[in-house]
Amino acid sequence: MKPNFFIVGAPRCGTTALSEYLGAHPDIFISTPKEPHYFAKDLGEKCRFSQTLEDYLSLFRDVNESYIALGEASVFYLYSSVALQEIKNFNPDAKLIAMIRNPVDLVYSLHAQWLYIKAEDQLNFENAWRLQASRRQGQNIPTDCSRCPEVLQYAEIAKLGSQIKKLLKVFPRSQVLVIRLDELASSPQKTYEKVLEFLNVTSDNRNSFHVSNNRKYTKFESTDDKLRNEIKNSFQEEIEKLSKLLNTDFSNW
Repeated sequence: MKPNFFIVGAPRCGTTALSEYLGAHPDIFISTPKEPHYFAKDLGEKCRFSQTLEDYLSLFRDVNESYIALGEASVFYLYSSVALQEIKNFNPDAKLIAMIRNPVDLVYSLHAQWLYIKAEDQLNFENAWRLQASRRQGQNIPTDCSRCPEVLQYAEIAKLGSQIKKLLKVFPRSQVLVIRLDELASSPQKTYEKVLEFLNVTSDNRNSFHVSNNRKYTKFESTDDKLRNEIKNSFQEEIEKLSKLLNTDFSNW
């Protein structure tokens, strides 16, 4: 058995919550770990839980025919330059779910998460933001992030417009569902039902959407308005691109 749907990112956009909701459905199987990152081969072996196809497929070996939807949720597939095409080669009929949010909120939240797991050593986000160029050259990498320094490229990770454009070039629109974090947060049941319909899975009438997990992060600073405006301006082209692709007004971002 092999997966037929993928939650492809982005990080800090509700992928864990959605995975938990879907994983509790009797007709849906979510891999453990939820983020094998097998297809993100450009991120390097140390960033990926599954190194070989055999190892990857072993995550689904206990699945029986009763499951309708088999999936995983590797949050850096959108960011990866090769993962989406690798998924297409693996299963051209796969359905892909992309989760998005305001990219400025995303990078701040990602920084806080990396601090929490000690993948980041810059307590002040502005310092981490300014270090991106040197870190691309292999400098100023925190010891606990040396296995996967690519995840410190905050700006690239949050280029959601370019990433969704790339996704829609690889897969037809009918096989792609884009979910905003704010709609999952404000209308979890409605969003959940929309995902089930997309996956052709019958509703289980779930009406409880508490998530115990992904509130874990460390925040050492308040948001600096000047820096936030600078970052917002840097993402303006990406936001406009996303608006056109999804025919949605994101001007409030």
